[in-house]
Amino acid sequence: MEDTGQQREETALVPIGADQRPTWLVEAARVANEKARAGILERYLETCSDQTIRRHKAAITLFEQYLEEVRKRGEADRVLPPLHRLFDDLAHWTHISFGLVEGFREWMKAQEYTIGTINVRIDSVKMFCTLAMKADYLDAGEHARIYRVRKIRPSEGRNIDEKREAHGMRTRKEGSKKASPNLVDPLLHRRLKDTLLADGSDLAIRDLLLVCFLADHGLREGEVAGLPAQCFDLERGTFTFYRHKVHKTQTHWLSDDTAMAARLYFKRFPARKDQQRLFEGDPRSVKVREDGHLYRGKRKEDGYDKSSIYVRIRELGRRYLTKTLPDGSQVSLDNLSPHDLRHSWATEQARKKGVNIKALQDAGGWSNPITPLGYIVSNEIANDELIDLPPAEPRSRRNREPGDQRLPPS
Repeated sequence: MEDTGQQREETALVPIGADQRPTWLVEAARVANEKARAGILERYLETCSDQTIRRHKAAITLFEQYLEEVRKRGEADRVLPPLHRLFDDLAHWTHISFGLVEGFREWMKAQEYTIGTINVRIDSVKMFCTLAMKADYLDAGEHARIYRVRKIRPSEGRNIDEKREAHGMRTRKEGSKKASPNLVDPLLHRRLKDTLLADGSDLAIRDLLLVCFLADHGLREGEVAGLPAQCFDLERGTFTFYRHKVHKTQTHWLSDDTAMAARLYFKRFPARKDQQRLFEGDPRSVKVREDGHLYRGKRKEDGYDKSSIYVRIRELGRRYLTKTLPDGSQVSLDNLSPHDLRHSWATEQARKKGVNIKALQDAGGWSNPITPLGYIVSNEIANDELIDLPPAEPRSRRNREPGDQRLPPS
């Protein structure tokens, strides 16, 4: 009996051959595979934020520009048809090869794109190659070769930039994102707030509260744009807001400047019962730019959007703040952004002695605890925090007597 039971178990472990499967199961699997392949792109884009979709579109548009140049020069290893809908249709990725993706990376270096931009664009192209492979439009072997196109590491990027500069090339395309943020000193924040307070106009009072949210609390422009009209509890001294990026609702204590600015704002603009947004927008009709881009109409109830906040902060920097050029001259700060004020806030908080990284992470709304570490400015003396001895009196070679080889007293 035991032998019979063992034989049955071994028989159950034998896989069923393809010819033994029911016909309906084979057909159901084929139909399910076709449906899964048909919706791959839509399902992926559904999971992406608007910012990620914009980044992918920019990368694919640039990739199409490169492919068009390759096609016209006849440099591809195969005849390429015109490719203009790579973002919308994965079927067009059938002709993409390892050589084209590798060539795209080299082309961007020659076009003076930054190393960071090159890496981000390559990531987007590789992501769409993966989607095309899953949809059976791109050969799996070719996808494996494309996947080996590496991003440029920081040390490699520095070497590449040194060689580009030696050949008279720029390492940042004109009109691209700033190489580094404009760190605004707290004294300049103070000057900007005092200037707006002295102005006293309706627009200046609104700008004052806007600057306080960015410079005193480190909010993102999207978080400021989404502030509800009832976000303040002035008696308690707090305000509550939603951080979309980390999906959290947070409460901050008001800084003295923010509390003062809020009282002035509500005195000038009393909140209505039907008001949804704290900052109401400026009404705007539908506009069409010269390039055909359509700006939708805007109602007052729609509120301040991220673009409006960006434009307003740039104008305040250009009008009230200055920067020092290498020759010592002062010019207007013409490219200030809301993120510059947030970055300045984070840097100033990180400079404090004994700063709690977890507290900084929570206050800044970061999900990754590594991110706030990037705002900690290195000490002028690297081991300043590690030495317990009292500081010795500085002594230089010029202060020593001839022939004196003694070390300074410890």
